[in-house]
Amino acid sequence: VIIATHPDVTTLTEGELTEIVTKTTSVILGMIPSGMFLLTTLALAVGVVRLANRHTSVQDMYALEMLARVDVLCLDKTGTITDGRMKVANCVMFNSSYKYSVNDIVASMQHALADNNQTSVALRNYFGSASKLVAEEIIPFSSSRKYSAVTFADGGKTVGTFALGAPEFVLAKSAIPKYLADQIKHYTSLGQRVLLLAMSEKKIAGEKIPSDVKPFALIMLTDNIRRDAIKTINWFRKNDVAVKVISGDNPMTVSEVARRAGVEGADKFISLEGMSDEEVIDAANKYNVFGRVTPEQKALLIKSIKRAGHTVAMTGDGVNDILAMKESDCSITVATGSDATKSIAHIVLMNNNFNSMPAVVAEGRRVINNIEKSSSLFLMKTLFTATFAIISILTHEIFPFDSQMMMMLEVLIIGIGSFALSMQPNVNKVSGKFVSYLFSHAIPGAVILITNVLVFKLINKYLLSPDQGYYNTIMVAALSLGGLSYLHVICKPYNTFRAFLVISLTVVSLVWLNYLMPLFTFKDVGGTIRHMPNILYGFKQNWMFVVTLLAVVQFDVLLGNFLTWLISLPAQRRLKAAQKDK
Repeated sequence: VIIATHPDVTTLTEGELTEIVTKTTSVILGMIPSGMFLLTTLALAVGVVRLANRHTSVQDMYALEMLARVDVLCLDKTGTITDGRMKVANCVMFNSSYKYSVNDIVASMQHALADNNQTSVALRNYFGSASKLVAEEIIPFSSSRKYSAVTFADGGKTVGTFALGAPEFVLAKSAIPKYLADQIKHYTSLGQRVLLLAMSEKKIAGEKIPSDVKPFALIMLTDNIRRDAIKTINWFRKNDVAVKVISGDNPMTVSEVARRAGVEGADKFISLEGMSDEEVIDAANKYNVFGRVTPEQKALLIKSIKRAGHTVAMTGDGVNDILAMKESDCSITVATGSDATKSIAHIVLMNNNFNSMPAVVAEGRRVINNIEKSSSLFLMKTLFTATFAIISILTHEIFPFDSQMMMMLEVLIIGIGSFALSMQPNVNKVSGKFVSYLFSHAIPGAVILITNVLVFKLINKYLLSPDQGYYNTIMVAALSLGGLSYLHVICKPYNTFRAFLVISLTVVSLVWLNYLMPLFTFKDVGGTIRHMPNILYGFKQNWMFVVTLLAVVQFDVLLGNFLTWLISLPAQRRLKAAQKDK
């Protein structure tokens, strides 16, 4: 503006040139949210350290944001809701006259297959592992076929083929006799996992069991629900996180376990066996319990839930969970999980306990909520500087601030205030987009600062001395009191810590204005070095200044509350509409 009013730049005085450089630099620096990146990184780092103290390894720092926004948590039954320590509860034989007992057959199968999962461990603990029968051909267990099979020989003569696995996969559904179906339904309704041992005198051919296998025995396994699983699931329900259970087991078994663990909507379950991709997509958001799910279907479920607008966390510990974990927004595993699973997971629970998940989600919410609130203070100054620079250009006035005049706002209110707020507990659900949240909360603060500066200019003009030194002091007071007023707005609702923070910064600000301000110097347009007076000078000049000052602060608070409410009104309406639809 000075250059525009002085066509001949060579006629500018040293003081005018100094002021041009100083004010231009102040505008540029003021529009940079300096410290915001440091605060964000520091808050995330503190969150990672706090989680490490809870035996949680965060392999991707920015996964904390996704974790904070999670509103759907997908769990596997075994090892998550249950403790994974299966045991055989019962065994029902259908062919008691056979020359080999169930113990001989299952023990020989375990010896031949050498599987190392929770089911095989439970079978070995109950039936043992011996080589009474010699294996000729084997079909190892897989999550897609859901059974294993072995063709045995004894003394060089083929004994037959035995298959062990999910009844509806070992036998075709149409081939399951009614008596067997009734028993399976009875045991699964008790929350037990049912395995069918079937037999055929033919050999395995082409990695397929013979088509004429007949029921030989039913083996029932139980899995203990974790002691804290009910408490954990209840925490998620109270904190607006929907829990879905995805398992390869019988859906009725999964439903009963989920019901006992307190999963909402556990009575609505579905089997994905034989479903097309379109049917899986259609069922994804209608049910909370899914059984007979293949690894590919798990990934498709996660995709469909995300497509519906949800942020999804997926827990898993085996290779069959990898596809789904990659599709999720935040993947979680345990230290005892497979190496492949741990390599792609965002978070690893080193204590192998999914019951620490509430603390992990709460820490993510604390970090992101506090970063959003604290960062709005930085953006408040940026918006104020940019807007007031435009106002100064349009009114042909000099930008009234230099960098040292904005130091009090930057150090006390923005620097110390934002850092203190970023460390506060906050488990509220994170919603909305980060950038839109920042602007919606920074705009009221910027409006307060702009209003204060304009009002204080009028106060200085009509109530106080036109002295340039005191004018600078008044501008510092305008920024500081405006910043404190908005800090008061974003600190609500108050607790002991936030109340202490606002009171402390208010006291320090008054000390700054009265005792530190006279230490600052400036050069006027003539190049003369001047000192800024303290704020007490205004009280001596006119008692009306005190009344006006208090009125402006009160107005700032009311304005901040009103603008915050006004900007958040559309989001509140959307939330009410969503709750109504739900």
